[in-house]
Amino acid sequence: MLATESMLLQMRGVAIAGAGLSTAIILLLVQLGQEELSLQIALYSAVVAIPAWISAWQYVQPYIILGSRFYGHFSQRFAGWLGLFGIAALFIALASVIWHLSPCASLVFAVACIFVVPFVALHVRSVSKAIAR
Repeated sequence: MLATESMLLQMRGVAIAGAGLSTAIILLLVQLGQEELSLQIALYSAVVAIPAWISAWQYVQPYIILGSRFYGHFSQRFAGWLGLFGIAALFIALASVIWHLSPCASLVFAVACIFVVPFVALHVRSVSKAIAR
């Protein structure tokens, strides 16, 4: 699938939101302190997530600025890996903060996320196939 302006703009928005949420977790941890292991894990995961999301944002930004004649150079695979790395780090950070509040709630969060991922992946595939027709 070739890049489109709409896709790039949405990817940029998701990346900026991911960086913002990761930063918010760090600001929350500043207030809580981070002596406990769960909060240490949350801190380091959020710290890793921020540059991952900023890298994803900055990866798509030149294509948005330069326009469609450069879309052929865009690597959806590379952008996907950056996003996946940011998602994984953010997931760990959120699950760890929730773990601090309630281990049971953290488990429910993780199971819910694991349940939703295949549904979303199947939906994206079916939409992509429909578009390709």
